[in-house]
Amino acid sequence: MRFVLVLTIAASAHAQPALEAGASPFADGRYAEALAAFEAAEADLAGYVPLALWQGLARYGASGAPPSMSADAFWTAQSDLGRANTADRIWGTAATFLKGLLYWRAGDASTAAGWFEWCAPDGLAAAACARALADVQAGQPAPPLTRWPDLADLPGRPGAAPPTDPLAAPPGTERAPPPDGGGFPRFGRGDVVLVNTAGPLWGHGVVEEVGEDGTHSEGMYLIEGDDVYRAWYWHGDVEAPDREPAWTDHYVGRWEVRIPGAITTRTDGPIRTTTVSSGMRLPPLEVFPDGTYAWTTDDGVIRGTWVPRDDAPGVVLLRGDEDSDWTLYPNSDRSSTATFGTDIIILNSPTATYRDAYRIRD
Repeated sequence: MRFVLVLTIAASAHAQPALEAGASPFADGRYAEALAAFEAAEADLAGYVPLALWQGLARYGASGAPPSMSADAFWTAQSDLGRANTADRIWGTAATFLKGLLYWRAGDASTAAGWFEWCAPDGLAAAACARALADVQAGQPAPPLTRWPDLADLPGRPGAAPPTDPLAAPPGTERAPPPDGGGFPRFGRGDVVLVNTAGPLWGHGVVEEVGEDGTHSEGMYLIEGDDVYRAWYWHGDVEAPDREPAWTDHYVGRWEVRIPGAITTRTDGPIRTTTVSSGMRLPPLEVFPDGTYAWTTDDGVIRGTWVPRDDAPGVVLLRGDEDSDWTLYPNSDRSSTATFGTDIIILNSPTATYRDAYRIRD
């Protein structure tokens, strides 16, 4: 993580001349010209977050900067800024600030204030967020679009210095890596993480807040990402973005396997029949740390091997029950953890009914 931050900040100095070509016409309100310059800069600055912020603002201006939330340009700008917000934790606060300015300009002072309140107090543009919050609550009008890059301290403005990372460790020190898998909190505000979004799907996001003990968010992280809806996520659904032992260690152990209950309704003319299945408890599965497993089934014990998932946390049991490959992924949340007192995972196969599994604690 620290290596990425150094590269990001160093890129600012390199990017300054390329961004200036668009920043100058933007300051004069020539947004279409600015957008063309920023799009031309993408060949050399692909993935550079401030460029994405500039592009979002210029595209909004080139569309007439409509002061209405009903305009497509408003939501396109929100989407542009949202993508930038997830790409680099250094710029998260600047993107949040700019989102608030969009709502302020559109006349939604309440939502604008909410975005300004979400600004990290030690992030870039934090001071601008505080001033904007006071102004919007006092009923002041939003500043003109031409001033937004100055307020957010975007690089590329004439004479602008490359930004420093307000969350970085002091010079000469390295940020400590996250602890081994498990426990809470593993991650802090601004960390890039992987989030289990639905079933076997994972997405990248940025931690905005860490839940506090005794609150509704205890054991959870507030995360937003390009493919992660902004919400509170249970810590068991959050992993480091790069492969580490925790990606597979979570699935090692003994599991009580169950076929979940279900309700099905069948309509035949005027007759509707509802069938309720209470589910079924099955023999246990044991996943060993050496890459093997033992799965007790109606046909006996299957002894096989497992492999890590290619591009996400989880493991795949090769040739398991019903001669299928089974993908294992998490299925716990705060409610289930409080109710059952143990971890829950899903066993999913493309050719068989999925199973729940509950960790057996000795």
